[in-house]
Amino acid sequence: MSKPCICIDVSKNTSHVQGFINSIKTPISKPFKIKHTITGFNKIKDLYNKLVELTNLNPLIIFEYTGVYHKCLIQFFELENYDYHVVSPLKSAKHRNSEIRNAKTDKRDCKNLADMFYTDKLGIFHKHNSLYSNLKDLNREYHTNKIHLQKLEVTLNELIDTIFPCFNNLFSDLLSKASLDFLEKFFHPDLINNSSFEDIINFFLNSDVKHSQSYSKSKAAKIKDYASNIISGCTVNSYITLFLLDTIKQLKLLLDIQNNIICNLIELAKQTPYFTIIRSIPGIGDLTCSRLIAELGDISRFNKPEQINAFIGVDPIIDQSGIKDGKHLCISKKGNKIARSILFLIVRSMVRKKVVDNPIKLYYYKKKAQPNIPPKVALFACVNKFIRMLHSLCKSGLIYEYSIPQK
Repeated sequence: MSKPCICIDVSKNTSHVQGFINSIKTPISKPFKIKHTITGFNKIKDLYNKLVELTNLNPLIIFEYTGVYHKCLIQFFELENYDYHVVSPLKSAKHRNSEIRNAKTDKRDCKNLADMFYTDKLGIFHKHNSLYSNLKDLNREYHTNKIHLQKLEVTLNELIDTIFPCFNNLFSDLLSKASLDFLEKFFHPDLINNSSFEDIINFFLNSDVKHSQSYSKSKAAKIKDYASNIISGCTVNSYITLFLLDTIKQLKLLLDIQNNIICNLIELAKQTPYFTIIRSIPGIGDLTCSRLIAELGDISRFNKPEQINAFIGVDPIIDQSGIKDGKHLCISKKGNKIARSILFLIVRSMVRKKVVDNPIKLYYYKKKAQPNIPPKVALFACVNKFIRMLHSLCKSGLIYEYSIPQK
């Protein structure tokens, strides 16, 4: 391929840039370092214009995925209407390690990307449109907030076990609005004991979560009896009660943000052609369906289900040598780990007893009945089967339909 190219090794705040005219043996200059500023990006622009003058061809800009560091480059290239190709770091590393003497530097990485370009080893690059990009950004924020919520829930449980022993007998879900509102109002058992029976009844009657008169009375009686029979692990003026109030405020804020993210995520996912198809599969709800679409993106870009396996990292490791058969090895786990966890949760929900019979559920019990097959291995075998089914449905545009054949 004789087309010119510009190769960029991206790192945090800086990048190394090198241009090539028609092969790796004809660099236009030595690699130079730029900062991720307008001044630095203008140097790429000058190099681009210089290559256009020399070759009368528009060069292709090549760089790797780097998490978040490359996104400002993409935005700049979109504004300038430049053609670019983003390479997977796994593919780039595999090409670099094919050399006899393995050496990695920022300058050599530019040459490595150029060599992939001129030997036609870049592969196919699919640009995500704004819909799928927004879906992925929303899902990543959902995933991050979920981790924070889990940590805050652990902290809340520790504080409640100190202040309110056996509090789970009153509220089964500690993160429910009724539970958090109650703890914010009565953050110590002494406040419950000092309040009248009618005050607690009125709290439930006037709360945002509406309750009936009979429920409020029975709940208030249960709470008064509970508070009079426990000893708290701290005083009402302790710093632990202040920590409890701070934790509740953080939880409420994060829960509101999470609910807004879920609404936006589902609303955007419904605009894709895959939502109705995936949602028709038993055991998959609106949120799970939306999150799966957010991570997989445009499923039509996968020609074979094995490509989805490799994309999420459930493809098996192949290691055969001599008497070692290379079979029954673990999965590679080189891919989108969030999509992998979502698919694992989907399959686990599909094999539950309450879910109607489906191919995944029957396949799971068939694999589980085989000797020396652990449940987790059977689940990941079902993930592979589910991917094949998902790919077939999305490619054909058909809604899920299944009937158990009569024996």
